[in-house]
Amino acid sequence: MHDEFKALKTFDAGKGREGLLFSLPALEEHGIGKISRLPVSIRIVLESVLRNCDGKKVRRKDVEALAKWNAKSPANAEIPFVVARIVLQDFTGVPLIVDLAAMRSAVQRLGSDPKIIEPLVPVDLVVDHSVQVDFFGSSRALELNLDMEFKRNRERYQFLKWGQQAFKTFQLIPPGIGIVHQVNLEYLAKGVLCSGDASSPTCRSATGASQPLYFPDTLVGTDSHTTMINGLGVVGWGVGGIEAEAGMLGQPVYFLTPEVVGVHMTGQLREGVTATDLVLHITQLLRAQKVVGKFVEFYGEGAASLPVPDRATIGNMSPEYGATMGFFPVDHESVKYLRATGRSEEVCLAFENYFRAQNMFGMPRKGEIDYSVEIDLDLADVQPSVAGPKRPQDRIDLPELGRKFRELLETPVHDGGYGKKQIDLREKHVVELNGSAPRDSAMFSTDTKEDQGISPGDQLNKIEMVANRPTPDTGNEIEAESHEVFARGRTHIGHGSVLIAAITSCTNTSNPSVMIAAGLLAKKAVERGLHVDPGVKTSLAPGSRVVSDYLEKTGLQTYLDQLGFNLVGYGCTTCIGNSGPLHPNIEKAIHKYDLVAASVLSGNRNFEARVHQHIKANFLMSPPLVVAFALAGRVHIDLSREPLGKDKDGKETFLRDLWPTLSEIQQMMQRALTPETFRKFYRDFAEQNPKWNEIPSSTGDIYQWDAKSDYIHDPPFFEDFSMEPGHIAEIRSARALGIFGDTVTTDHISPAGAIKESSPAGKYLMSRGIQPRDFNSYGSRRGNDLVMTRGTFANVRIKNLMVPGTEGGVTKYFSPSRTGGSKNGEGEQMSIFDAAMKYAEAKTPLVILAGHEYGTGSSRDWAAKGTRLLGVKAVIAASFERIHRSNLVGMGVLPLQFPDGTSAQSLGLDGSEKFSITGLSDSIKPGQQVTLEIEKNGQKQSVPVKLRIDTPIEIDYYRHGGILPFVLRQLLGKKS
Repeated sequence: MHDEFKALKTFDAGKGREGLLFSLPALEEHGIGKISRLPVSIRIVLESVLRNCDGKKVRRKDVEALAKWNAKSPANAEIPFVVARIVLQDFTGVPLIVDLAAMRSAVQRLGSDPKIIEPLVPVDLVVDHSVQVDFFGSSRALELNLDMEFKRNRERYQFLKWGQQAFKTFQLIPPGIGIVHQVNLEYLAKGVLCSGDASSPTCRSATGASQPLYFPDTLVGTDSHTTMINGLGVVGWGVGGIEAEAGMLGQPVYFLTPEVVGVHMTGQLREGVTATDLVLHITQLLRAQKVVGKFVEFYGEGAASLPVPDRATIGNMSPEYGATMGFFPVDHESVKYLRATGRSEEVCLAFENYFRAQNMFGMPRKGEIDYSVEIDLDLADVQPSVAGPKRPQDRIDLPELGRKFRELLETPVHDGGYGKKQIDLREKHVVELNGSAPRDSAMFSTDTKEDQGISPGDQLNKIEMVANRPTPDTGNEIEAESHEVFARGRTHIGHGSVLIAAITSCTNTSNPSVMIAAGLLAKKAVERGLHVDPGVKTSLAPGSRVVSDYLEKTGLQTYLDQLGFNLVGYGCTTCIGNSGPLHPNIEKAIHKYDLVAASVLSGNRNFEARVHQHIKANFLMSPPLVVAFALAGRVHIDLSREPLGKDKDGKETFLRDLWPTLSEIQQMMQRALTPETFRKFYRDFAEQNPKWNEIPSSTGDIYQWDAKSDYIHDPPFFEDFSMEPGHIAEIRSARALGIFGDTVTTDHISPAGAIKESSPAGKYLMSRGIQPRDFNSYGSRRGNDLVMTRGTFANVRIKNLMVPGTEGGVTKYFSPSRTGGSKNGEGEQMSIFDAAMKYAEAKTPLVILAGHEYGTGSSRDWAAKGTRLLGVKAVIAASFERIHRSNLVGMGVLPLQFPDGTSAQSLGLDGSEKFSITGLSDSIKPGQQVTLEIEKNGQKQSVPVKLRIDTPIEIDYYRHGGILPFVLRQLLGKKS
């Protein structure tokens, strides 16, 4: 145990236990920085840097630099942050376990012990992204959706079960338990960890007595909403899968020293205002303050008044306001929450005593901490709100929604509206609902020629999940299960009709106050005889089974059921795009009349085509408002003045008649929540999930790759692996594989949704004997590089400017022997994958050129992996999103940035050029200038570009061909 700064001290861990800690106050006593003035979030990161200071991965100067953090001008230096644990969800987790399995196979081929490949920190994977709302409005919805999930994902789950037994530090929480972030908050997080736990070593004090070492719970997760845990005072955020793999294998997570924005909260929320309203207010406020890439720390008496579930709601939506974190310091509410959720008294005492010993306990007051920027927020100013229809930061005061929707209908498309003219919102179209599941319907087709709710050329095409159906041909599957998927009856729909009403997502379903409020509002509505129109697809997908327990205990679930909000599953569902099908006759009416229909959901994202490919207006709101709008059936309404409907006596009923009081909510919460409830639901996961137990899996330390599998495949990342890293060399005579504009998302680069039959991936699967109805999605096949590489740049909406007027993954192939390309000198049009393979045969390197915000959106590792496997050596963009830039380096792809004002368009590039990148060698430095040489028709021009390898460790990663070969060489080197 290194103690470079003589900071190892003892403290009272509670219940007669004494522990060790690396004391931050001791640093200040030694004259190293004004630690007591640092933001609490910075101090927690500093503790990790101090504790892991070994002179190699973490150096003395790293500790000193962070201890002397300058609020107004943070050093332009990297921080080597060693996290305590890692959390994964199944979409991003499967490829990580595939890579670990591939590393073990590579180590075995090299004649070493494959068990050296083992996560060095605890890793928890929660299966929560695979369940879809196929069945709803029925007491059997949960059972039937779970059945469908297991049928679709059996092969993936078999592989995960192998990983569960193969890796000692890997815990898997099976389907049907909850959403990763809520499970993390309610169960996985401990607040403070101890090296004496389980198999971890203890360290010895100066007297030689063996004592456990305590340290803060910190993590990264492969989902952007990992920040939900910030509400408990735990430092953590979302990273790409490639960064998470490095963290699993003992590498620090490197990031540049951040600014910290302090949000000083005063006052209290008013009656009738929810935590959801507060987070929508904050999202709008902080987006305007441009906090992208910064830490945000909430403090003050207003912050102290918020319970942890409210804080977690705010932390959860950090990605929506752009911050790396939305952090709340540890105080009495934090400890209270741990006790209330069933953590042991030993854990609670150690948590409180540790933070007291570090002088980090309690909510800071104004003036006590130095922040880069300070913002004031009076909680009393927060109004009931919704956000939408396309972005989470577009907040609308509740009474203004009707007016705003009408305005957006007639606003031109290029200004963010829908471009409709002379609309009469009273006009409705009759739709007959026959109750049966369809067979032949456009909504189940894998051919995505139809609009999909996105206007061509709309710059707001920030899609995360286009057509994200776990199986495109859902109709065939459902019909085999049930003839009563959809409600029977007749509905009338028009512009603004609510067609999806979903209580969903980690953001709000973790918060008892808003969930109970939804139940109370439903109770009052049912008692008055109100009902939801059969055309509205209603669903309830809580973040954990604890929610179902307290809704049942309070008797509120029965009222939600009567309005159609039956339990459909424990997973992200509608928020991640797994909203399932709408009735085919509703689909037909939407297309026939070109309707701008609406969804209302308690989620965190509402990008176009994310919730459902045919729903164009999507509004985020609190769970009770979801119920209210389901009752109203339309969004063009002022709920402060207009009635929701008429009661059983024909009397108009208003939202104010149904809205529960704060005292009503609190009384229900006191009755419903006990620590034992949490203990009961967070034990014996396998016993509580018989379907999981029925799935067979292989055993052993080495995964037996099955050539017949189309879900799991041994990736080529370690083919021809040797212990010697390569050299950094110039890239010569490369060709452009694609030229893209601004805001190309990771979903454009590596879609997660439906696989088109005519796409390279679709053709490949059909060549394997797989019919389109069984394609499943790209997201579900992330364990198969043969599918995912063919799916790279295959989003149906991506626009390659090399082929003007087209959408989808097409490019022009130019013969390597001539600048002009094909016989006619114009290049041959083909799929990006086919072109990449032809270039690979000729050993021609490739580049991608792009505009601003390249790689924005989800932290999707396959966006970088697929780019690498297509043979792309460099991506030259106007700017990069943080995680994707890091992932490119982590896969050995060079990110380069154009000077301000320069782009492929300003240079007049059309893709027929040859490109060389000069100035590259083993002696490159982070951020240095290199040269892009462009050759066309015998003419050459040179453009200076910035090397976006931002830190020294990234130079090592790049030289080794990526993080994984770098780590593997380190591990094998230690073994030898």
